[in-house]
Amino acid sequence: MAGRGTDMTETYYADERTPLRPRIRNRPSPGLKLSLRSKICYGLGGIPYQLTNTVLGFYINVFLLETAKVPPFYTSAIVLTGRIWDAMTDPLIGFLVFRTKNKRFGKLKPWMFMATLPAIACFMCFFICPETTKSYLKLAWYLVFYCLFQTFLTFYQMPFATLTLCLTDNQAERDKATSFRMGSEVLGNLLGQLTMGLSLALYQLRLSTIPQCRDFNDTSTLAPEETEVKDQGYLVGAAILCCQFLICAMCVIFGTKEVMSQKRQTKYEESFGQALKKVVTFGPWLKHIAFLIPFVLAVNAMQGNFVLYSLHTLGMRTYQPAIFLILLSAFLLMPVWRKCLKKFGKKLTLFIGLLPSVPLLVCWGMVPYGMTWVQYIMAILMGNVIAIVQLVPWSMVPDVIDDFLLKKKRGYETIFYTFYIMIVKLVSGLCIAITTIVLGVVEFKPGVCDVTEEVRFALRLLITCIPGGCILIGLFFLYLYPITEEIRKQNQTILEIWRDAGDEKRRHTMKRSTEQRFRSRSIRTPTMSFT
Repeated sequence: MAGRGTDMTETYYADERTPLRPRIRNRPSPGLKLSLRSKICYGLGGIPYQLTNTVLGFYINVFLLETAKVPPFYTSAIVLTGRIWDAMTDPLIGFLVFRTKNKRFGKLKPWMFMATLPAIACFMCFFICPETTKSYLKLAWYLVFYCLFQTFLTFYQMPFATLTLCLTDNQAERDKATSFRMGSEVLGNLLGQLTMGLSLALYQLRLSTIPQCRDFNDTSTLAPEETEVKDQGYLVGAAILCCQFLICAMCVIFGTKEVMSQKRQTKYEESFGQALKKVVTFGPWLKHIAFLIPFVLAVNAMQGNFVLYSLHTLGMRTYQPAIFLILLSAFLLMPVWRKCLKKFGKKLTLFIGLLPSVPLLVCWGMVPYGMTWVQYIMAILMGNVIAIVQLVPWSMVPDVIDDFLLKKKRGYETIFYTFYIMIVKLVSGLCIAITTIVLGVVEFKPGVCDVTEEVRFALRLLITCIPGGCILIGLFFLYLYPITEEIRKQNQTILEIWRDAGDEKRRHTMKRSTEQRFRSRSIRTPTMSFT
């Protein structure tokens, strides 16, 4: 998500733990104390974004290709254009939201209220198969509703994430509210997959009475009845997801109270262009982006092609339990890798977690047709990769900001986090677009029951060798990443000295950086999906 580029609100922030001084506990903090109901309602508001995007991340390819019968090249155009649109509109929507004046019903919640129903309607329309055989009409239908859905979802998610700062001025209460939100986002990932997976699985039971394939003009093709049943499964799943979206949105809109801070706002001394130039030319940040991009490509290549690989290369009829296992294993492994971060450091944790996955991915690509039980083992591997890539690179952004702060005397936290999210969105869309283009090159035909060996081989490459190669490239750039654990601790110590120094300018720099960092990180908490 994009945030506010140039304005920051001064609020109270407690001291961070540093090598020179531990965190001060039980320190009095001003501001409103949130009730348990407010925290729960705010947490529920984090479900809709993950609920819908997790489903799209796993099912958009297979739905457009298999059920909607959109040609691969058109599918890539839909996904790539939608992701670029989403990434590019983030800053604009953020600007509009933050420029809104505080009204009777608040500054943020009116945007959420107005965006909820249109987002639900567009999400529902996306899973409707238009009754036309013309590919360009299908392209227009899905492209329009995909872009509209992402736009309205951002109009909901942007104010919701920022709402953390408007519930109270008490930092401890904000931290608790953010914890509720992060827990709900994990629940949203699991709930979204469980809902759509069960819907498709239940409707798939009806296929036992329908011939799976029929011959039309010497081509083995899925029966029209099977496609219709799958479409009904998607529609029912989408309808249930929309109801869950509406309930959660209403909980946060009517269950929380927006309290606007009355403290003055400060502005950057430099223009946004000058600040952006400093950020994008900063060496450690460029190396961070250099290893982040291959890791995100690897995750999205596996996630976007998992269903097609299961169906056409391994011959699985029921793949929903494996997808749920991916998300569940990612959720369970995240605490393990958090402990590894503290024990081994961030660079070493990435090497430990990702390097062994490369030979396992190669072995996965050699699994013969029909050996479906292996897919459940590999689902755990995918969950492990998702957990590491989701957690560790995000946790390294503050280290880059610390190093930047020491060398440039400014933080620009909002720009760093906004740039990070934009890169992830663009790379995710590019990856899915490339995979569908590859399927088009090997002449993958939507609705065909028995695909060619070229298609099976392409799917093996896309889900095993390509991610493995991306991981190796990412590890190479990670090796070049200059901020080691020793440098990170050294930077923390220097910044602590700055905080206690007699130099008023340095104290002001640290105070402003701490404020901006809390604002950016509370708005942009990591999630379990790159979609």
